[in-house]
Amino acid sequence: MSWLDIVIFLVLGIGLLVGAKRGFVRQVFGLVGLLIAIALGYSFMEGVGGWLENKVGLPVEYSPLAGFGLVFLGAQLFFMIITRGVDRFIRNIVFIGTINRILGGAFGVVTACLALSLVLYVLASVGLPPSEVRGDSALYEVVYQFFPQTWSLATAQFPELAELSERFNTGL
Repeated sequence: MSWLDIVIFLVLGIGLLVGAKRGFVRQVFGLVGLLIAIALGYSFMEGVGGWLENKVGLPVEYSPLAGFGLVFLGAQLFFMIITRGVDRFIRNIVFIGTINRILGGAFGVVTACLALSLVLYVLASVGLPPSEVRGDSALYEVVYQFFPQTWSLATAQFPELAELSERFNTGL
């Protein structure tokens, strides 16, 4: 086992612990809230940005970004309030609370693996870790490929994701 494998295990272990502490419901609601907030922000950024231009005098070059931010933050706040209420209810039910924590741990590992995969992708673009360290690792390639494979699966199931990604890549 290489030092890179130890780092990968530590990150996944932290994901397990944090996920178990937060619980499945809280994590899933948080993720869904984030995705909906992004979609709403993107959908309404022009309209809200135009409103900010007229009412506040915001410069036109900043208005779409400000519109996105305002809608995004509002949606996130809404989902945060809903999530906390549902989470409090779930935690008070003993059996469901235990299952919530177990599933939360599993979800935490998946989330940590996705995040670590993105970090490894960025690091690989600048040659880190060195190829000999990557080659010595039993876990590197599996974790490295996790995000690209997940993204391919998601865009195959939901073509709108590919369109949204393309729109962001070509500029808002």
